[in-house]
Amino acid sequence: MTLDMQTAIFMGAFVLISAGAVLLMYWMMHRREWSAFAFAGAMFTEGAGVMLLASYQTYGGNVWLPATLLFTASLALSWAGTQLLTKQRVGWTTVAVAVAGIAVPQLFTILPVGLPTRATGTLVFSVVYCVMAFTVARSREDGVWVRAALATVFLVRATALFFHGLLIGPDEDANLFIVGLLHLATPFSAVAIAIFLIQMIELRRVRHFKHAAETDSLTGASGRWTFLKNAERQFARSSKGGDPLAFLALDLDHFKRVNDDYGHAYGDEVLRVFSRSVRGRLRPGDLFGRIGGEEFAILLPGCDELAAVAIAQRIGQQFDQDGEVVDGKNVQAKVSIGVAVGPAPTLAGLMSDADRALYRAKAQGRNRTVAWSAGEREAMIDDDGVQMS
Repeated sequence: MTLDMQTAIFMGAFVLISAGAVLLMYWMMHRREWSAFAFAGAMFTEGAGVMLLASYQTYGGNVWLPATLLFTASLALSWAGTQLLTKQRVGWTTVAVAVAGIAVPQLFTILPVGLPTRATGTLVFSVVYCVMAFTVARSREDGVWVRAALATVFLVRATALFFHGLLIGPDEDANLFIVGLLHLATPFSAVAIAIFLIQMIELRRVRHFKHAAETDSLTGASGRWTFLKNAERQFARSSKGGDPLAFLALDLDHFKRVNDDYGHAYGDEVLRVFSRSVRGRLRPGDLFGRIGGEEFAILLPGCDELAAVAIAQRIGQQFDQDGEVVDGKNVQAKVSIGVAVGPAPTLAGLMSDADRALYRAKAQGRNRTVAWSAGEREAMIDDDGVQMS
């Protein structure tokens, strides 16, 4: 069985359109993923352009101008999809790519360089695909392997287009065979782009949902379950290495009054302001979580009591400033902080010590930091070794 080149080109166009349909269906399921929509459009228009070229010998006529317009639209959509994928603004560069795809080949027709219009147009497309590969490769959000895979596909297409542009001779009508060789790679590149693009988007979606599940959406602090899980791991590491570890229990003073006086929406804003105050005073590696309501917790690896109290006081002083006026209202929001420092038998025991220190801060008038020392913990243990509540 012999497969002629024209049939092979039609098969390449069919695979292009099929890959575009897959991306379009994916976009219909996830309407916010506009990069998939842009690449679907790119594959549809490129597939239509390939079919026009394949029909040239059968039907004749001038197919080069409409094919060029379709390929240029495909290139502009691919560039727009790359920008959307890498979270860049789609703007004048997309228009510039479209204009270059048409204008540069026409410019070369009036220059004494001896290159046919199709050859220069193909070389322009090659340059744009190289830029797309570089743009994807330098994106830092997604998995390294999938970025590298998608960038490699773009580079392969750029290379094929480059050599195709060099091989086109002065007699453009005699080069359907070369065009066919180029588009034999189309099925592989189209399928690979669709696979790696969807994989890249899915990795991003999984990371987003994981972050949403682990993070308190209102304040940006870790949720209770995530905080306690990470704190247990850090406590185990610190206990094994004999490193100091401090736990801070934080509670906003008179927060119910804030909600009653100004409403819960305003109370939410006070919580967001407090969270920003805290995060601005923490070190890399410190854990910050929302335990519930207006109650928060911080775990400070490598901190003794002196350092932990200093950090707590800085947090309180910062929130004194940030919480004084919130959304134009003179709310005078304050925070009480209890500090406990290991060693302790368990994380739960360390948390209990911090809670006792917090209750003491509340009893002493609020808006202050109080530390619960290891000596006080030992004093609460009776002669039988039972810890008193």
